[in-house]
Amino acid sequence: MKPQMRRVVKLGRSTLAVTLPKEWVESIKLKKGDYVLAEDGGENTLRLSKMKEKLYKAPKVCVINVDSVRSRSLLTRLIIGAYTVGHELIWLHSRHGIKLEQMMEVNKTLQKLVGLHIVEQTENIVLLQSLADPTKPSLDNSIRRLHLLTYSMLENILRALLDWDKSLLDNVLFTGEECDKIYWLIIRQLLTAAGDKVMSESLGVKSYLWLVGNRAVIRILKTLIRHNESISKWVLKIIENGIRPSQDIVSNVVELGRFTLHIQSEAIDALLMRDVEKANNIIEQAIQKAQEVENSLINISASCNDNLLRTALINVLSELKCSLLDMKAIAEIAINRGAEESGSYITIETGFKGGESTLRENVERR
Repeated sequence: MKPQMRRVVKLGRSTLAVTLPKEWVESIKLKKGDYVLAEDGGENTLRLSKMKEKLYKAPKVCVINVDSVRSRSLLTRLIIGAYTVGHELIWLHSRHGIKLEQMMEVNKTLQKLVGLHIVEQTENIVLLQSLADPTKPSLDNSIRRLHLLTYSMLENILRALLDWDKSLLDNVLFTGEECDKIYWLIIRQLLTAAGDKVMSESLGVKSYLWLVGNRAVIRILKTLIRHNESISKWVLKIIENGIRPSQDIVSNVVELGRFTLHIQSEAIDALLMRDVEKANNIIEQAIQKAQEVENSLINISASCNDNLLRTALINVLSELKCSLLDMKAIAEIAINRGAEESGSYITIETGFKGGESTLRENVERR
């Protein structure tokens, strides 16, 4: 084929295109619907080659009809839903033009989602694309990151109560927003991995049950965020009320908070390391401490004369108790995960023939 000149044309607001030479198209039998691979050929050249569809599939485009969405909150939830189920391209379309308030809601939603950006925008269309690598970070690292953020939230709350400094509580709400970003990212990873074995392996998932367990774990950590936000609001009310609790009460609350932080770290370690003994200890400690909280609630009710202070302290202790029981649930998942494979306490036997007696004899020989 002789060299041919092609004029670059503009499609839409930012997309450039060129036509393909007819001789080349016919020689490789390229037709509508086929795919070509564009690669950098070096020295300002672009190399094109025909690809078979079975080797490459264009990403699905999720089209959201903005005209049919009457509520801004529904638009937010539809975008988040499309993101979490793994759509790489989300196309917002309106025949009548996307309104300013709708666009503001889109931008607000994008702040909650990692890697999702506007790549093209017109009066009637907004194209969102996920530019983040779905296999990074690993699920274990994502879970640990979410844990560390929730840990820092409660740590700041305890410092605010001890130092009587409400400015420390500003970090709590900011951290809560960061937690939401990690939460939606993990949901996206889990849902995508459920239907993609290669991605599942890339994320470090060893079995389908891990996906189910991790989904429960991050839901628990999400609940933990809400507990911490509630505790923060009640501590703020205590400080603004101006009536400082007794030193004994503050010490008891801070001691319970620090114990909760310790149990949370232990629970996450037990889950990621599949340490069933540590997980069992966490369950027993959480049950025991939750009972002690019940007694503390009775004492606070009897010793606090100020109604607001009494109500706030009761709510703080109740939220911390809920956090402890949430960690108990994570420890139970850790034990379940430890029971999936052979270890110090469990041996998984396979391949036996000849019935139950043969299996019993083999176990007895051990």
